[in-house]
Amino acid sequence: HCTPDDCWLVIDGAAYDVSSFVNSHPGGEMIYVHAGRDNTQIFDSYHPDRVRGMLPKYKIADVSDYTPGKSREQDVLVYGDEGGFYRELKKRVQAKFKETGKHPRFHPEMLIKSALILAGVALTWYGAYFAFPGCLALSFLCAVGLGFFRAEVGMSIQHDANHGSYTTNNTLGYIMGLTLDCVGASSWVWKQVHVNGHHAYTNVPTHDTDVWVDQKGDVRRIVEGTAHLWFYKLQAYYLPILYGALSLKSMFGDLTLIRTLLYGDTHRFVAPTTKEAILFWSLKALSFSYLIGLPALYSPHGLGAAAALFLTEQWTCGLTLAYLFQVAHVTLPASWPKAEGGRIKMGWATAQCATTVNFCPGSWFWTHISGGLNHQVEHHLFPGICHMHYPMLYPVVKATCEEFGVPYLSYDTFPEAVRGHFTYMHKVGQGFKIPTLGDA
Repeated sequence: HCTPDDCWLVIDGAAYDVSSFVNSHPGGEMIYVHAGRDNTQIFDSYHPDRVRGMLPKYKIADVSDYTPGKSREQDVLVYGDEGGFYRELKKRVQAKFKETGKHPRFHPEMLIKSALILAGVALTWYGAYFAFPGCLALSFLCAVGLGFFRAEVGMSIQHDANHGSYTTNNTLGYIMGLTLDCVGASSWVWKQVHVNGHHAYTNVPTHDTDVWVDQKGDVRRIVEGTAHLWFYKLQAYYLPILYGALSLKSMFGDLTLIRTLLYGDTHRFVAPTTKEAILFWSLKALSFSYLIGLPALYSPHGLGAAAALFLTEQWTCGLTLAYLFQVAHVTLPASWPKAEGGRIKMGWATAQCATTVNFCPGSWFWTHISGGLNHQVEHHLFPGICHMHYPMLYPVVKATCEEFGVPYLSYDTFPEAVRGHFTYMHKVGQGFKIPTLGDA
């Protein structure tokens, strides 16, 4: 029951056969990203409460094995009572869009920014490998630019597109989601890891696939309860450089994930459709060809210099992505909720606020440069809203959090956010106990 033609969703312990609705779904193919699995948190975060009224006509059964701690699927968690916070916040956000006449899934600046970023990828790629045969320094400068623009594709284009928040045109949204594949990674893998794992169970160490580390030991330690190896005491010093490998990890790690359909020990992916598999392999071939093959064969700088340019742009891309993503969740104020018996004490929306930290909220510049990652609180509460609307929603979200006694975490500047991340990494690397709201 995990294909577009046979699509079941489990929501709050009940199974719904929405196969007949797939082609009419306003969010397009997002409806079957996690088909056949528990979709409770994903459903709530993408839909206004009134959409729940549509569910009864699609209900086919109560699913007894989707219960906390007993499900055959390891990713089923039940969050605590929200106390009306999220319902009221949704109403206020909807009212804001009605007041302004704006559409949640579209902002005209996205089209301009996307064109500039994609043009930047093309121009800096040519500049890095072919345009300056007599000046290697300029080529390295272009390689840095290429890495930055590839990261911008990930943050500012595909992030919204693969969340269904880039445009109201689902065909255009799907195409823009594939820009991630065109720069070396995979939109299919990203949706499985980021949308299904990270957004549903943010910072739950055993479930969040964006922050998952091997419990027996990994290249870094990010939470108590995992193995403590001697070199973790130095992680705050080696990670600022090692984070650059993130882009390479995505390019090559995807090749294993699509074959095993398994991330870590427990998170099993929904198998790709035939179309998704064809696009995965064909766009991998395309990206590998222009990022590696053509420069290696034809760059006037020679194979050695081409390899150095490739590593430069890869490391730039990896560092840009890592620094902007890590400061949101792996940082001092962020909580790490504990699942006990398949349950989280906090409500889901409250947990999003407790596990997520903004930086420079309201900044037009940082909203553009980070693709809205400076407004991660708003993004986690409303992933189906275009990131260019988050500065408008920020005062609404903050005021509602304060009214309901829900944490709203934020750094005033980006350097403060980076410092908060590495301070946390230093402390957890030493083996210190770091109390958080997740302990409550």
